Amino acid sequence: GREVPVDDIVVHHKNGDAVFCQCKVNSPGYGNWTFSSLREDLLKAWKQFLCASAGQRFVFYSASPFPVLTGIIECARMAENDGEFLSLMSAKAKREYENFRQTVGEQNEERLRRFFLALEFRNISLEQLQKEIPLRLRRQVAGGDTALAAIKEKIRRMAARTDAADAEKRRRIPEKKFHLTRQSLLDTLATAGCRVTPLRSEEELKRYVEKYSLRGTSWPRDI
Repeated sequence: GREVPVDDIVVHHKNGDAVFCQCKVNSPGYGNWTFSSLREDLLKAWKQFLCASAGQRFVFYSASPFPVLTGIIECARMAENDGEFLSLMSAKAKREYENFRQTVGEQNEERLRRFFLALEFRNISLEQLQKEIPLRLRRQVAGGDTALAAIKEKIRRMAARTDAADAEKRRRIPEKKFHLTRQSLLDTLATAGCRVTPLRSEEELKRYVEKYSLRGTSWPRDI
């Protein structure tokens, strides 16, 4: 229910973890995303990072690539300490990193490195996403296409502007209209006749396969 700076999509997990998503179509001029072109959104993410607990991530999606930013994240992941983090960066990445550090006024290298470890940049087109989402959903729900249509309709209704006479309400939709809980989602899928695939551990699946693999040694199989 509380407002957050990074708010295109926020996914809250039961254990307290959260994923803050920023979705961009293309960078200005259809070039690469840089610290400059993503300045405002990165500052929002930084602000949220400073007040967030561990287990929170910030994911940026766009059809345009993020070469320098992803390079810095890779350095943060490979480095064993803060000094190595800086030494692994290219000259261009160091300049961008230094500009960002000066912008946020942060001198703590360890905190900055943790921030970049909490970032993720996904270079993916809308067309790719439209193909990927149904495939991922089919692994979770029986009747994936029907489930996707039901979810889209649920979101469309949540986002509908119901009071066309009130200019302020047309401009700013109440936050609560976009609050979709897990139970609400499950109810939507159940109403659409879609059954959620039950989770199974690796051990359960292994026992199941071994059990049915032994049948052929006891009696002929009908295949």
